[in-house]
Amino acid sequence: MEPWSVAGNIENFTGAIQVPLGIAGPILVHGEHAQGEFYIPLATTEGTLVASYNRGMRLLGACGGVKATVVEQFMQRAPVFMFEDAVQARDFGAWVCDQFDAIKHEAERTTRHGKLHHIEQYQIGPARFLRFNYITGDAAGQNLCGKATAAACEWIRSTWPGKLEYLLSGNIDTDKKHSVMNTLHTRGRRVIATPSCSTAVTTTGHSPCHQQRGGSSLLARSTSIAQRRERRQERRPGPAHGNVYTSALDGARDYPDGLSENSVAFLLCVTEQAINAETRGALTKLRTAAT
Repeated sequence: MEPWSVAGNIENFTGAIQVPLGIAGPILVHGEHAQGEFYIPLATTEGTLVASYNRGMRLLGACGGVKATVVEQFMQRAPVFMFEDAVQARDFGAWVCDQFDAIKHEAERTTRHGKLHHIEQYQIGPARFLRFNYITGDAAGQNLCGKATAAACEWIRSTWPGKLEYLLSGNIDTDKKHSVMNTLHTRGRRVIATPSCSTAVTTTGHSPCHQQRGGSSLLARSTSIAQRRERRQERRPGPAHGNVYTSALDGARDYPDGLSENSVAFLLCVTEQAINAETRGALTKLRTAAT
């Protein structure tokens, strides 16, 4: 990786690291925009993490999948305005409500995509916090919101009949950190995913995905799969641990039906740039066998 190739993406560039990448899934999603089965790439060095996610996704699929919806979408910038006393701060809040249309106009002059939806207000002593909430389309919108709110604040300072000072961020927009404010309200997209889990699926011998071999439920069978993989890893020589072809064969051994053509095609796609020609050829043979 050349330093010029990451210009604008990182500062004080010194190098790059490799993190193992595993594929979990598919997970069955019934959403307003996403419909169907999806594979999830997970980068981790925590052993059994991908296997654990994979068991959960298979269980959810056996129970009918996950229903998902986006209930809100806002991005914020929250300046704080300082006054001489609490009375002035309170009166300023009422004035902001009266001037909302003009404030909205000034903010939206700086962007083609951002729309000021509403302004929350909070007061602590003589400080009045305004939490500007924007709809930002497909953009995350942090920079968009900062620029628009700065323009709105300058208009407020020049129009307010009294004296005021402000900071562009009063720290209740809580960017890049957890907060109760963001939990109660919305920052970004608020997605609610509703899974269902049937007792019949998780109870041994009563699974709708009941397999002919062994009569175990999906959950019990998946646990057995993880144990068999761990034993194979212990017996396997060191160099084979990073072999993608061996990992694909593990999946084919674990499930009586083997890997579907789509599964092998997906694995081949995500690893194509990282594996040598010999391994790529082996995966192609595996895909041919799956058909």
